[in-house]
Amino acid sequence: MNKENTEELLDPQLKTNQKRKRESRSRIICIGLLLLLIVCIEVSCRILTAAERHNQALELNEEGELQYNAGNYDEAVSLLNESIKIDSGIERTYKLLAYSYKKLKDYDKAETALEDGIKTQTDKGALTDLYLQLYYVYYDAGWSDEAKTEMLKDAYAATGDSRFKSLDAIKEYTDT
Repeated sequence: MNKENTEELLDPQLKTNQKRKRESRSRIICIGLLLLLIVCIEVSCRILTAAERHNQALELNEEGELQYNAGNYDEAVSLLNESIKIDSGIERTYKLLAYSYKKLKDYDKAETALEDGIKTQTDKGALTDLYLQLYYVYYDAGWSDEAKTEMLKDAYAATGDSRFKSLDAIKEYTDT
């Protein structure tokens, strides 16, 4: 077999191999595009689901507030806890939950609700409001000045709000 015959034999095989490589690349590209499309659809669905979940939580929050205003504190607690399970980022839910627990004289749970709310918030205004509510729980429960002072230190460190600098300033604020 001479060189020309060898090249003729290899040439069709070479062309076949090149064709297979092109087809393989095309398949890989198609699979990649399909996977990208699937990911895009999944992300879109999750965004929509998150918005739907937020709206559902807001509805439960509103119903919880209605129950609170009607004096049905146990029902309010149930609805507000369900709202938090669905969307834990709504500051007002934690305050309403704490108000409900305070009406039920369950100050430990009111404290826990506000502390949980504090953990979810990054907005200074929301944090300030939750810490003020936490102070009211401490105050209503008759907790020691030392416990209140420690909480105020934490509140000041987290918010920078000057109202948290001293217990006396907070007492004046709550008495007005």
